[in-house]
Amino acid sequence: MLLIGATFYFLLRKAPLKEMAAAILQANVSYLLLGFSIMVIYVILEGVCIKATMHRMGERPSILRCIGYAFVGFYFSGITPSASGGQPAQIYFMAKDRCNVSHSMIALLLISSVYQISMLIYGVFMYALQYHFLAQSVVQIKWLLLLSTAINIICVMLILLALFFPKRLRECSHTILKGLYYIKACKKINVWQGKMDKLFSEYEAGAMYIRNHPLLIGKLFIITMIRLTLLYLVPFFVYLSLGLKGHTALQMVAMQAILTVAVSALPLPGSVGVSESVFLLLFGMLFTPSFLLPAMLLTRGISFYAVLLLSGGIFSLSSGLKLYKQKEWVV
Repeated sequence: MLLIGATFYFLLRKAPLKEMAAAILQANVSYLLLGFSIMVIYVILEGVCIKATMHRMGERPSILRCIGYAFVGFYFSGITPSASGGQPAQIYFMAKDRCNVSHSMIALLLISSVYQISMLIYGVFMYALQYHFLAQSVVQIKWLLLLSTAINIICVMLILLALFFPKRLRECSHTILKGLYYIKACKKINVWQGKMDKLFSEYEAGAMYIRNHPLLIGKLFIITMIRLTLLYLVPFFVYLSLGLKGHTALQMVAMQAILTVAVSALPLPGSVGVSESVFLLLFGMLFTPSFLLPAMLLTRGISFYAVLLLSGGIFSLSSGLKLYKQKEWVV
């Protein structure tokens, strides 16, 4: 909350608030609701990916539970640095529903790696397709874009190593345990090695199963490309809601694709602060000065803050229902 408050203080402290409020109030609500709806579908489609992957490994969570895991992931990713809390929270709730932990880890790692690879491919393709349109704006964030791209490539390589060479991970875990034992930070090394070996045996079996089902990976790529397209269309619907004309959906999608790649690897909860700043830099050529700040507020409000609130509400409601069913509700 402090980061969000600081971000909007610095962005809005010199802004003409009355004119900005007037621009937001005149926005066409139908287009804004359409933008919010596609963001909800964006999260739901992650649940579809979870369902498809877990199903392939013999797990049978319902589609509603998988959609719930997707909203939990969005919520905890949005409030933790580098989205580090999303997958652990999903694994925790999947374990609560009696899903195999190693299968959950494999499923989420696969979905994450496909997402990152798709995001990079999408960004490169759009940059090549709209090079003359994007070149001038991208110069302003060149070093940020290069840094983020490099970090994403390294992360993808590590995830693929985990999926396709899990034996290396087993060896690394043994080395780490021996190091901890040497500095006396781990006393029962044999017990821990046994637990790790059991986990990695299940992990390797799950990874092998996925490697033997390439059609699943193809399906995830298709769904992920659809998800990214939905995410990247949000600025276009905001553009239409403000009654603006002159730029195409393809141009908006291309600009948002570059923005997403540029901020994706930064260690900030929900990329708060940097996303808003980069939006103002990149989209300045698409929105007139009087509409730029309102457009940023509406786009981020739809694509992040509103969905974060919805995800938090779904998480709180589901947690409350579980407590009630377990008769742990405290009045």
